[in-house]
Formats: sequence, structure tokens, C-alpha cells
Amino acid sequence: MSKQPIIFYLFALVFLGLTLTADSATHWLLVDATPEGRARTELNALMELLTTRGKVPDAQIRHIESESATNADIRARLQEVGQAAGVQDTLIFFYHGMVTKPRGLNAMHLLTQGAEERLEDTTLNGWLRETQIGQIVVIIDGYTEDTNLTSYYANREILGTAALNSIQPTASANPAVLLQRLREVLAVDTTDTNEDRRLSIIESYELFRADSAFIDGILAPTGDVEAALLKLSPALKITTFPEGAEISINDVVVGNTPKLVTENLQEGIS
Repeated sequence: MSKQPIIFYLFALVFLGLTLTADSATHWLLVDATPEGRARTELNALMELLTTRGKVPDAQIRHIESESATNADIRARLQEVGQAAGVQDTLIFFYHGMVTKPRGLNAMHLLTQGAEERLEDTTLNGWLRETQIGQIVVIIDGYTEDTNLTSYYANREILGTAALNSIQPTASANPAVLLQRLREVLAVDTTDTNEDRRLSIIESYELFRADSAFIDGILAPTGDVEAALLKLSPALKITTFPEGAEISINDVVVGNTPKLVTENLQEGIS
């Protein structure tokens, strides 16, 4: 056996102990604040993706919609997450519904159900901080009747430690588009452009902003844009010098270096 295959084989062994495990450090709270719960189908599909592909436990995905999407219920669910999560965990808060930015104010309001009907961004941030979770990612899937959408760029409140803000005009936007695109980008490995096995806010944003569906609205990432929305299964990136070494698993050729191997890692690589 030549020297290069021996070194290559030993390099692969370092990673063979990696196995798929549940993502017990990530918690989701999904809020559909529309009266009719119009995002139910898309949110159900996203939740299925989170559990099957993202390995997020069912108990760590909370979902409220329509008449249950009151300020009191949102805060209560956040308190539940705070009690269940650790300081080093991640909370991802997703809001789908109407938003507005009252004239003369530097605050965005989420239009919720119930007597209060509005949730100011500063109030939401306070509730998020109360959870004492170290990393908090906020995704706003907002729709507005406001005509001056550029005013949202002047919003002074940065939600969570990282956020992806989408504000679309109600009159022309497809209210399912962000959820559909989010599920699409989280469903494929090609979203992971830096191959760190984490699908981040910035990687998702780069795909969204190239989509004509968002051209009439506001699409803005803020904070720690490298924060992960979904963690992928372990992988082995194999490189050699010079490139072009043949890779085989159980004597079946799977390609040449450089290559990212994501399947059959326990079966042996040579």
C-alpha cells in the first residue's frame, strides 16, 4: 500500500466515532398571529423538518396560533422555554403575522390576538432576555399595510442576539412565501456554503435576497448572523495533497478528494 492511502485512512478514522444525536440544545417557539391561523400547513411542514432533519426533540418545539397568539400566551410559552432550557442553549423565536411601525416612533409592533393586540419589539426583547438563554434568534415573517417600508430600516431595537427580518407589503406578497423558502433552504445541504454543518442566518439570507418574491419588501439580517437555524448530521471533509485521491467505502468508489462525506461514516473509508 502506498504512503498516501495509509495517511488518508488514518485521517478518516478520527471522525468515525461521530453519530447522529438529538439537538437537545435548540428550542423553537413558532407563533402564527393571524386570526385564521393561515400558516398552519407551512408551520406543520417546518416542524416536521426540524424533528426529522434537524433532530430537534418534539418537546422543544412549541407552536401557538390564531386566538391563542395573545401577548399573555406568548410570554407564558417563553417562560416555559426559559425553565426548560440551559444558559448555553439556543432559542429560535419565529413570528408570522401583521406588523406596523407607527408614524414618529422607532418601534415595530407585532399585531397579536387578544385585548392588547400589539406587542412592541422592546417588550418582546425584554421577555426574550427573561429566559436567560444565551443565544436567541428571532425570525420575523411580517406583513404590513404601511406604505413607507424603508422606515423599518431605522428601527432601533435589534431583536434577540440575532435576527432575520422580513417585512412584506400585504397587498402584493404571498403570505406563505417566507415559510416555504425557509423550509426549502433548510432541507438541502447546499445551503451550507462554508461546509461547517450548520445552516446559518446569513446563508439563508443570501438565498432569500436573490429571490424575486422578496424584491418589494424589507429583508434584513441583524446581530450574530452566523447563528445556526439548523444543525446538520456529522460529516467528514477529506482533502489530500495533491488533490484527486480516490475515496472508497466498503470497496465502492464514492468520489475523489476534496470531498465532503456525509453518509456511511461508520462503515469504513479508504
